Amino acid sequence: MITDTGDAEGTVMEQHEVPSLSVDDVEAVLSRFRGEIDQVPPMYSALKHNGKNFTSWPVKASR
Repeated sequence: MITDTGDAEGTVMEQHEVPSLSVDDVEAVLSRFRGEIDQVPPMYSALKHNGKNFTSWPVKASR
């Protein structure tokens, strides 16, 4: 599922059927999810600074 906010709270933009998966299929990709993972939250998120949502703060364009 793809939403306009990048999380489960947004408006659904796309949905796809989930294919049938065997145990072997899942085991084959599990290594990608083990160990240290860098995760970046979507810009539209619950992050706050001084009580205001981050998305309400102006963003300077980097040049």
